[in-house]
Amino acid sequence: LANAAARGWGAQGITIICLALTQEQLAPGIEGKVTETRVPPALKTPDLENDVASFIATLVRGPAVVTGTTMMLDGGNLMSV
Repeated sequence: LANAAARGWGAQGITIICLALTQEQLAPGIEGKVTETRVPPALKTPDLENDVASFIATLVRGPAVVTGTTMMLDGGNLMSV
């Protein structure tokens, strides 16, 4: 979806980046309600306030060299599958 939107709006100078987060990042503190997965936990899951927010700020300040992609901000969990 991000790729299609970037193709459509790129000519207007609009950058599209989808940030994929984990359940723990989206709803911290609900450990008992998070569904079990086969994926082992990452060494460090990036937290929204310190890690993800500064990453977004870096993307916003810099030139729009990345567009039409989905970035997994899960601390490497996807790579361990």
